[in-house]
Amino acid sequence: MYDYIVGVVTRQDEFGIPPENLGIGYRIQMPNPDAFPVSDQRVKVYTYLHVREDIQELIGFPEVSDRQLFEQLIKVSGIGPKGAIGILSGGDTYQVVEAIETEDEKFLMQ
Repeated sequence: MYDYIVGVVTRQDEFGIPPENLGIGYRIQMPNPDAFPVSDQRVKVYTYLHVREDIQELIGFPEVSDRQLFEQLIKVSGIGPKGAIGILSGGDTYQVVEAIETEDEKFLMQ
């Protein structure tokens, strides 16, 4: 539904960031909230809208490739959005892809 949101990161916590755009702060969960430090600069956050019967949440990524990897991860049986966020929080996209290709279970489980 939302491809990306452009806004100013007004604060961050361990779960994510709320970029402000036109007076609206969007609550966005992120694998690595430090990817977007608090500043006056506008940033582009690529998003994935996760919808269940009891929740709707935005998950954000600094790059389209990160979102694409997330989408591939949640297609794997037994890996949901929270698991995929956990895997992606362990390193950058290239480290995660390498760990999957080399079947590095230790890296993926950390």
